[in-house]
Amino acid sequence: MNQPGRAAQKATPALRVLLIDDHAIVLRAIRNLLEVDGHLVSAGASGLAGVGMFEDALAQGTPFDVVITDFGMPGMDGGDVARRVKLAHPPTWVVMLTGGGPAVEASDGWKRHVDVFLGKPPRLADLRRVLGGARGR
Repeated sequence: MNQPGRAAQKATPALRVLLIDDHAIVLRAIRNLLEVDGHLVSAGASGLAGVGMFEDALAQGTPFDVVITDFGMPGMDGGDVARRVKLAHPPTWVVMLTGGGPAVEASDGWKRHVDVFLGKPPRLADLRRVLGGARGR
């Protein structure tokens, strides 16, 4: 049976993706979408947990290709996640999910550590386009 989107799924080779969001429903939904496309997805429920997972993978010599992080999280927000990821491993592609707003606009210092901004919730077509760009670098 031919399913919509199958061509897009095969066009992007599998990536190691770290997904970070403090909302379990968002984590589960995006993780499922990415796994259907064949990506290897790990999920962290907070900025601190996600950065720990990122650093562990890097120490083991298996860095993530892409980190997709929410901006608005308690404790360590997505701006701090992006900064720590890029300082530790600059080739990692960082995708920031955000609903926008004043906090994002006021936080210009971390924006240079982000490769792509996507609105939240992200559309599947946008995720596929971004991951295709990450693989094509």
